[in-house]
Amino acid sequence: MSAVPSRTRRRARRLGYLLGFALALGVVGLWLITVYHHPALLHRDWVAFDNAGWRALGGDWSVVYTGSAEERWPYLYPPIALPLSLPLGVLPYWPSYLVCAISALGAMWWSCRRFHELVGDQAGRYLVFCAALLAAPTTTQVIVTGQYSWLYLLSLAALAAYGGGRAHGGFGPNSIDPRRAGVWLVLLALKPNLAIFVALFLVVRGQWTLLARWFSGVVVLVVVTAPFSLGAWSAFVDAVAAVAQRQEAGQAPVAKQITLLAFLRVLSGNLSATRWVWLLWGCLVTPLVALACVVWYRHRGPGSAGARGRGMLRQVGLLALVMVAVNPRLYFYDGLVVAVAAAGWYLDRDSYVSRAWRRVGGVCLLATVVVSAVFFYRPGIGTAFGGFAAVWALAESADLLLALRAARPAVPQDQPGEPADLVLAS
Repeated sequence: MSAVPSRTRRRARRLGYLLGFALALGVVGLWLITVYHHPALLHRDWVAFDNAGWRALGGDWSVVYTGSAEERWPYLYPPIALPLSLPLGVLPYWPSYLVCAISALGAMWWSCRRFHELVGDQAGRYLVFCAALLAAPTTTQVIVTGQYSWLYLLSLAALAAYGGGRAHGGFGPNSIDPRRAGVWLVLLALKPNLAIFVALFLVVRGQWTLLARWFSGVVVLVVVTAPFSLGAWSAFVDAVAAVAQRQEAGQAPVAKQITLLAFLRVLSGNLSATRWVWLLWGCLVTPLVALACVVWYRHRGPGSAGARGRGMLRQVGLLALVMVAVNPRLYFYDGLVVAVAAAGWYLDRDSYVSRAWRRVGGVCLLATVVVSAVFFYRPGIGTAFGGFAAVWALAESADLLLALRAARPAVPQDQPGEPADLVLAS
């Protein structure tokens, strides 16, 4: 009799997967048909990468930044990102866009495979999660705009996978070779305001080998790109400073950001960053970061319950939530990294100690999906993404700390007629 409900659940999950996959294909197909008839709609963020590619082919990489200074989407990635743009500069217009979109889909599939490896044989949940990720509004936004956010999801998935090997209990002398994880983490150097949180994560957990390999990879990229044009780095710094000035003047779209700071600025009705808004933001994010560091520190080491494969997925998910909520500047397309936290919430749901905290996380997950869906219609509402990410991070931290307490071995009770120290010694 028990096999019937199980078979029914499997069929329901497969149906959900098929419906989600069909919805995702329908959305992408509708988008491609629309831009085919209205080509102007295709002229979005990816054009900055395409223009950077063909400008870099001229040999003077500083022109990449000076030439895009007055464009709607200036190129604001460091020179080490230019090798990714060079192939786009060679390709025609439509193929260049398709490379961006297909790369994003491939990265999401690869990341889902890493999540599945961490939680074991749960085919039903895995398929439903893949379908939900493909149909998520943030995924559609990344594909439509052709952004690089899939690179950061790829890096975090690699960090969780190579740091959470089930057979070895996470990082350690016998863990999965961290060199491969270090290679993927190099991609985070393209966005330093994300990379700094990963560096904090590795420092708190004491993962010095992986941190050293990551830093070495970044140094290699800098050395390789420096001979092409030393002026490119100076032009990059000037471009970032110019955009920062535009943002402080209220010209940059603060309402399209997903950070807690952006939410507070929109909530206050003043898009220019006033002192009290910055002060309130600092008072909120400081205990949040401190709590996350306590969780990562307590869960470090191959002997702890949280360091084993499945727990690592939720820890990296907490990292993704912190890097989104606490960031001073992060736009809607980078909300894709929250898929790591969603994977931990759904695929590893059996690891939660408190149903209440898991429900809080579920409400926040649903809220982030809703607000990301209305970004293109009401950008100001979308800034609530950062607020929900902060609450979700608090819920994850609380449950992970409860997991440590639940995994603590019980102290044996004193036996009648035996001294307590003798019982503890045995």
